[in-house]
Amino acid sequence: MRPWTRWPEICRDSAIEVSSMPTELENLLNANYKADIIAWMRLHPEAFDEALALTLAERSPYSWRASWVLWSVMEKNDARIRKHIPRIIRILRERRDSEQRELLKILQNMHIPTRHEGPLFDACVDLWQSIGKPPSVRHNAFRLIAALAAKYPELRAAVALLTRGEYMDTLSPGVRHSIQRMLQAPKL
Repeated sequence: MRPWTRWPEICRDSAIEVSSMPTELENLLNANYKADIIAWMRLHPEAFDEALALTLAERSPYSWRASWVLWSVMEKNDARIRKHIPRIIRILRERRDSEQRELLKILQNMHIPTRHEGPLFDACVDLWQSIGKPPSVRHNAFRLIAALAAKYPELRAAVALLTRGEYMDTLSPGVRHSIQRMLQAPKL
């Protein structure tokens, strides 16, 4: 017997949940340009919750693409995302680089409650210190670090340590310049 002929039996006997058909949003995420997906999302605001669920789920390639689109259609401090901030912070370290970048961008658009600022700062420092990560992930992590340091002056010493040579040398010139501009901001 060929192994693939037992696929329905294997799925039935395991904890694997197999969806029979991808949703309309999943099809769009797979086959369309971002502008087309954003236009569709604006016409179908009810799909926001599905995009958010895909963002929070670990379902490649939908998670990254959903977060990529979600960031583009969300409002500043979007109420639909607010209650998910702790979970986004919790899953941040576990995700792939592209998902991390988009989750960080979502968090940049949110007001982070005080009780979640510490875990967010720690997660961002971990990402920033991972010099093997793409500069775009590290840049977005540093933007949140800088925002928190501007709010809490006692973090400025930590920021000075985090911007030493070993952390800056692996960045692209454009990202390095952007970080240096953030460091020159009056509040930092």
